[in-house]
Amino acid sequence: MYSKENTTFLYLGSSELSSRLFEYLINEGFKFKALVCQPDKPSKRGNKLHECATKIVAKKYGIPIYDPAKLRLEHSFVNEFEVDVLLCFAYGQIIPNEVLNFPKLECFNIHPSLLPKYRGASPIFEQLKNGDEKCGVTLMKMIDKLDAGRIFDVKNLNVSKEMYLEEFEEKILEAAKNLCEVSLFKVLNKEIEGVGQIEENATFCSKVSNEIEHIDLSENINIIFNVARAIGEKVGSYVVDENGKRIKFKKLNFCNLIHNPNELFFINKKLYFSNFKGECLEVCKIQLEGKNVVDAASFLNGYSSKLPLKIF
Repeated sequence: MYSKENTTFLYLGSSELSSRLFEYLINEGFKFKALVCQPDKPSKRGNKLHECATKIVAKKYGIPIYDPAKLRLEHSFVNEFEVDVLLCFAYGQIIPNEVLNFPKLECFNIHPSLLPKYRGASPIFEQLKNGDEKCGVTLMKMIDKLDAGRIFDVKNLNVSKEMYLEEFEEKILEAAKNLCEVSLFKVLNKEIEGVGQIEENATFCSKVSNEIEHIDLSENINIIFNVARAIGEKVGSYVVDENGKRIKFKKLNFCNLIHNPNELFFINKKLYFSNFKGECLEVCKIQLEGKNVVDAASFLNGYSSKLPLKIF
């Protein structure tokens, strides 16, 4: 019987969310021989290199690290040790057959969607952007075709119309933990066979550009709200004023209000902005360029005299 006590793993992952699963599994007794992650990248400010989140975790626990710029060309490390299982979650590169053939037992991927919907690079973003309420996380077999392998298990997630990225990621993380601790070993012990995906039902999503952070005020207000939810509070979406200065909205609420088009304004001590059609969203947290994030009430204490303000 395979268990975390007698199974060795190679972990492939790079994102902050992936690092949280990685550290959780380490502390639960999973035996990782190494981490494969994305290489260090220059930070947005200055030339200092920024380590990906999983690398920081691996260093903390003394786990060997491989961070090739192109895994398909740089995978000789597979000759340096042996592992039973490859486990991938938000790695960020195509994995070549030389690596997929490396583990003794199986290659697993944690994919945060209900496959075959949303194969590709941005399933979390796309589900929120599209306003999906029935979402999920899939434990699947990795093969040499993008997110097309056998589905071993699925955890369904209910997502409210108001849920932001950060709360959605918490749900994904809890589902991923269960899939790794329970379902993965059921597969290894032949208790789960899985099922193939229905190719004609497959949809795909590509990498998200930073340009999406600039709110398109010509869009329907539902689309604007869903994109803001998908970007999340940490990053925020923004408009610009007449001087080209960014105004970031970190948290928005849906509301039924019609006002003058493309304005930042307040009514009854509440802050709002409108699109080109005059449809509105309530602003709960805001950040002016070069300033700290504040709630709407604090913002109005200092800036209400400058409103309404034209935005673009």
